[in-house]
Amino acid sequence: MDQTLPLLREKTRLLYQKIGSVYCPYLSDRVYFSSEGFNHIRYRSARRERHPQVQYLRYKLLYLAPGLLEMSHTLQEYEKRDSSLSSTQFFGFIGILNQRKVKVIVKQSGRGNYHFWSIIPNWKTRKNADQKWVQHYSGDLLDD
Repeated sequence: MDQTLPLLREKTRLLYQKIGSVYCPYLSDRVYFSSEGFNHIRYRSARRERHPQVQYLRYKLLYLAPGLLEMSHTLQEYEKRDSSLSSTQFFGFIGILNQRKVKVIVKQSGRGNYHFWSIIPNWKTRKNADQKWVQHYSGDLLDD
């Protein structure tokens, strides 16, 4: 996989650049596929690269993201983070495309545009007794 990862990354980058943006019915707005989202597939943070197998899987799933967003009329997950300077919202859309259950995360900083943040295989479901909804992620939406 070490030799094929750079080739897959480049092939996926070219596909990603062609997407540009898609219209998401739930958000009633466009979701932009910016370089920040593509970089998040490779890096967890500015200096911490994801494991090669994790990158490989996300690159292989990326082609499903535009279609899922274009079909999404329902939000499955939502998280808001407020800081003294701004707020950031994360929207999680889950669907089955090409026999693969995936989650696409969209990020919005402040009142700015919506941006693709990540695609991951849908992780296990956890119930939270304090909330009326079910979380479908196992970690942090910012980090996932």
